[in-house]
Amino acid sequence: MRRAFVLLIFSLLFPQGTVLAGGWICQNQSNSLGEVVFVDTLKGWAVGQNGTIIHTRDGGKTWSLQPSGTGFMLWGICFVDSLNGWVGGDEGVLLHTRDGGKHWEKQESGVGALLSGVTFRDTLNGWIPGGDRILHTTDGGSTWTVQVSGGNVSAGCIAFADSLNGWAVGRLGTILHTVNGGDQWDEQESGAEVTLEKVSFVDTLRGWTVGDSGVILHAQDEGKRWERQESDTSQKLYDVAFVDTARSWIVGRGGIILHTGNGGGEWRPQASRTGCDLLGVCFKDIWNGWAVGDSGIILHTRDGGESWERQESGTEVMLWDVSFLDSLSGWAVGDSGRILHTEDGGESWFREEAGTRSRLEAVTMVDEKNGWAVGNGATILKYTGPTYVQPQWSSEVLPRRYWLEQNYPNPFNSTTLIRYTISDRDKGPQRTTLKVYNVLGQLVETLVDERLRAGTYRVRWDASKVTNGIYFCKLKVDDHQETIKMLLLK
Repeated sequence: MRRAFVLLIFSLLFPQGTVLAGGWICQNQSNSLGEVVFVDTLKGWAVGQNGTIIHTRDGGKTWSLQPSGTGFMLWGICFVDSLNGWVGGDEGVLLHTRDGGKHWEKQESGVGALLSGVTFRDTLNGWIPGGDRILHTTDGGSTWTVQVSGGNVSAGCIAFADSLNGWAVGRLGTILHTVNGGDQWDEQESGAEVTLEKVSFVDTLRGWTVGDSGVILHAQDEGKRWERQESDTSQKLYDVAFVDTARSWIVGRGGIILHTGNGGGEWRPQASRTGCDLLGVCFKDIWNGWAVGDSGIILHTRDGGESWERQESGTEVMLWDVSFLDSLSGWAVGDSGRILHTEDGGESWFREEAGTRSRLEAVTMVDEKNGWAVGNGATILKYTGPTYVQPQWSSEVLPRRYWLEQNYPNPFNSTTLIRYTISDRDKGPQRTTLKVYNVLGQLVETLVDERLRAGTYRVRWDASKVTNGIYFCKLKVDDHQETIKMLLLK
């Protein structure tokens, strides 16, 4: 998934920096934001309404305003490193910085159209789709030349397989191709008359583009010949996920799930057993995948989509996106500020407090301690790592007991999730340890050693550095202790 997201408008009622349950932090501005981009886990920029440019150096904990010198709406932003960046906006506005945004200089684009996408392969060579034109620079934006004029290119629909080979798609089945970094764009025959929304190439030879009315086009020869792949649907297709050059899944309107195991030679429908629109799909390997959509639906497959099972989400709101770090840890976001999190592959989903009622349309996780969810209301939420999970039962009926659940999965390969509950509220914070021992009774690793309040907690054990075999996990809370047996098979 791209690390830049469309952000829509309004401000949050929570102050910037508010820490929310589940490890999410509210990061917001009052103006409409058009796009946000990070060059690493700390440095990022967002652009938007009234010439707004904001910058963070601490992963979004704090945002500072950078003067843009314009009052136009800014839609697109691109940085090639921590210093060199470009911004595009309404009326052909184009800004450039050489010092990380301390100073933004206006560059002459030569057009008056909306500039909503900016793509640079290095500090010199860049492209901007602007209405019916593609602009190109070879000197870092000091001068721009029109590479394509009068065509049907849609803003933002440009993809490069490497520094030379790129494609652009747009209205009326338009496909343009360059083999020299955009110095020359040649039209390729698509054979389609619909709007092509997205284009993606896995290498310089093989690529796909999808669009309206269930259209899927595939090329194996740099796009010299585009062949229509039969989708057997006229429905809108919302999202696609590839795990390699052969295997891919597409989801769409009315619960459609399509799968190919041969690079799109055949797209075979998979039974979702739902009529709900499916808006997002994510696969982390060839077996484990998730799809989310209307009415809070979450579907999961363990066999590459041969069978899909509904997981209990605990919500009826629309879920727009899903992102997994691995086969266990994932997040789904949706309407009304809903954030759901799982640490066991979706066997159980827990709601994490977002602090907003705005729609969350996209989520991306960099690692277990860094992630962002964005959406309406200029909402930017950052994930800073797991905290304890509020129990699913209400606070008035907390069971007065301790519980160490069996790890999941078990047997496991390298990593496994351990969940435990402390439920005696009357004692306040209690000394808690969670330790792993081998069959000889030797301590392998201490996972937890702190004072914890009543609640349900989860911790992941990374066993990649130990040998196969049986291990014991012992929970000790004051004078109470429980033990489970775990089997590591790599």
